[in-house]
Amino acid sequence: MSHAIIPYVTKAPTMRTKNLTPLLPLLAFALLFTRPAHAKDHPCANAPSENAAVVRTIKTLYAAASNDDYDLFNKTIALDFYAFDGGHQYPGDSILDFVRQLQQQGYVFVWTVNAPQIHIACHSKPEVAWITYINRGSIKDPSGVTAPMQWLESAVLEKQDNQWRIRFFHSTRVPALPPPQK
Repeated sequence: MSHAIIPYVTKAPTMRTKNLTPLLPLLAFALLFTRPAHAKDHPCANAPSENAAVVRTIKTLYAAASNDDYDLFNKTIALDFYAFDGGHQYPGDSILDFVRQLQQQGYVFVWTVNAPQIHIACHSKPEVAWITYINRGSIKDPSGVTAPMQWLESAVLEKQDNQWRIRFFHSTRVPALPPPQK
C-alpha cells in the first residue's frame, strides 16, 4: 500500500482542525435570521418624512424622463443604477435614451405613484429603502389617441449624501383597470 495518498496527520482531528465548510451556510443563516428574544423592531424616527422623500425621488425620476432632463435624471439615480422595463435591462440613463426616442416620435407618457408600500432599513449603513406601487398613467400615441395604462413597479433606493438615489427600478405593464362606474 502506498503511503503517498494518505495525508500526514500528527495528531487526532480536533474541532479546530476539522473542516467546518459544510456548516457555514447554517451558521450564516443563524446569524442573519435569529436575534435575542429581547430584541424588538424599532421603526425609524423619521419614517414619515423619509417615506415622502422616497416617493418624491420616484416622482422626480418621472419628471426628468417626461422633460428629457438628463441632469435631473442622473441626480436621482445611483452610479450603478439599472432598470428592467418591457423585458429589457437598461444600465444607467439608457432608459432615458429609449423614452427620448419614443417622445421624438410623438408619444406622450403620464406616470403616477399610487398606493406606495415603503420599507426603510434606516439602521443599516448605508440606509436602504424599497418601494412598491401601482403606476396608473397613460400613453398618447403620435395620432393623438390616449390609452390608459397601468404598471406594477418597484425600486430599491440607497441614501447617498443625505439624498435618496435609485439603484434599481422594475416596471411591469399590466392591464389597466376599467374606469369606475358612476
